[in-house]
Amino acid sequence: MKNNQATISPPFLVRLFNEKIIKSIICYLIIQLIFPYTRFLITASSILLAFYFRQIVYFFLHSLIWVLSKTIYRINTSGIENIPKKSGGIIVANHTSLLDALLIISSTKRTVRFVMHDKIFHAPVIGLLFKKLNMIPISSNKTKEGLDDFNYRCKKEIENGHLVCIFPEGEIPRNGQLSTFKKGIEHLAKITQAP
Repeated sequence: MKNNQATISPPFLVRLFNEKIIKSIICYLIIQLIFPYTRFLITASSILLAFYFRQIVYFFLHSLIWVLSKTIYRINTSGIENIPKKSGGIIVANHTSLLDALLIISSTKRTVRFVMHDKIFHAPVIGLLFKKLNMIPISSNKTKEGLDDFNYRCKKEIENGHLVCIFPEGEIPRNGQLSTFKKGIEHLAKITQAP
């Protein structure tokens, strides 16, 4: 004898609601399992990109300047052997044109941190590039705190094995002749003990 009992199925909305809840719970669990790792990967890759962004920008800038200095301008350099190969150091150069920094970059095979006036360093658009390249600002008001901060930054860059370039004239002379050096380069060399 067959049992002729009809199965009672829940109404459509109840079935739909139950399916949606089950799917939502499964989806939530999947997201909770995957998302923390995804967040970690995104955060880690962002940090690595931020770190290497400076290196990439500097590499392309160095390569472009090197090509220009060897092909179009045909610049010859001497005394490069005096620049430390791995340790930090100070490069002191006269400042006769806007190309001086570019020529120093093309002549060395190392990262150079340039000292620049803080007004240029904090300029709206180009200042961002200078910050990414770790340039070192110096203020024209010679407060003790400002000079201490400047000396600290220079010393830290040199201790980290970077070259710091300073133009002690402070500005490009209008007549093209060597100007008098501003005070402070001797003090910087003394406190950093850098070649």
